[in-house]
Amino acid sequence: MKDMKMDENKLIEEALNNREAAEKLISLHYREVYRYIYRRTLNKSLTEDLTQETFLYALEHLASFRRKSPFIIWVLKIATSFINEHFRKVRKERKGLNSKENSSINDPEEELDVDAKYKIIHKHLQHLPLSYQTIIILKFFENKKTKEICAIMGKTPIGVRVTLHRALKALKREIERSVTDSDFLRLYNGEEKEWPTFSPEKQGKER
Repeated sequence: MKDMKMDENKLIEEALNNREAAEKLISLHYREVYRYIYRRTLNKSLTEDLTQETFLYALEHLASFRRKSPFIIWVLKIATSFINEHFRKVRKERKGLNSKENSSINDPEEELDVDAKYKIIHKHLQHLPLSYQTIIILKFFENKKTKEICAIMGKTPIGVRVTLHRALKALKREIERSVTDSDFLRLYNGEEKEWPTFSPEKQGKER
């Protein structure tokens, strides 16, 4: 593990001035970043755009990476910023639309194969604050540790625990409001093992 970290640090240094090293650095983390963004958006074309923007930004600002956390965590923080900025713009643009028109921000034709239960969760997540969406997906679907979530979201450990608790309560309330999804509640008890799996056929093209 230590050798792998040293190798990546060397690759990061080389990527500052070497295009081939930069492409290799991207290829090491492309799949995980793509998967995370897709879990947030459930939109293939949007995911591809945001993934590209994320890595372009990361490479342009690579010199500012201070190695206080792993490189992938730094990149996921950048991705989170782009995702949330996109959704803030969407919400602002659709503020004047009625609730039915505003109930979904995804194009069904753009969706990859996703577990049906995850689609239910995702539908209700869209009605929650962006920080709640972020923390639930990072914790239960990306399986990130508290320390990693702190780095991605810029929160203290206590802040993460409080936000996660509030996010789960808010998600449960959203699901309870839906008669259609009420049966889903029997699967939900806030434990990680109860959350549905997420396995799209493609999690980002190989780089």
